[in-house]
Amino acid sequence: MQEMRVSLHPGEIEYKGEKFFGIPTGIIGKSFSLTRIAQIKHDPGWIVQGELVSEWKITGFCKMEEGIFLYGPEAQGISLEELLERSLEDFLTHFHALIAALITLRDKSIPLFNISTHSIFFLQGGGVLFLPPEIFKELIDLRSSGDKKEVYTLLNHPDRIGEESLSFSLGILLYKVITGNY
Repeated sequence: MQEMRVSLHPGEIEYKGEKFFGIPTGIIGKSFSLTRIAQIKHDPGWIVQGELVSEWKITGFCKMEEGIFLYGPEAQGISLEELLERSLEDFLTHFHALIAALITLRDKSIPLFNISTHSIFFLQGGGVLFLPPEIFKELIDLRSSGDKKEVYTLLNHPDRIGEESLSFSLGILLYKVITGNY
């Protein structure tokens, strides 16, 4: 029995007639992995708008046709993954916002974290949403190595943490958008 899904694209979902921001877990049925995720589901993500930082927390779990999702308050925007497919000018505008948001998090003493192309969203109303890093790390760890390569592994230096890791990640993103390759 295979539990993993191929896609891990967060985005808008509808659950019980309401719209939420859904994060697929990659789990189809019952799994011990859900126990660990349930233990950390209260770890926050952040929305950064200028110098303002607000927490973004998971509301709960839901089972949908595609599998089990974590869900939280509705947020609309484009993912870092989608942004990599856009024009260089569009990318650079959002890249500047990403750097400013990361600096704001650092200045607010929020520990910096590894990034994924599926864990960062540029919101329609302005601002950057960082999905809860500890939760996303658990979800990434559930995936096969080939499946997580482009969304996580290639972006994060295995021997660096904090600002050093993020500097590496930002350099890799620029290289990807300029050359089209990792």
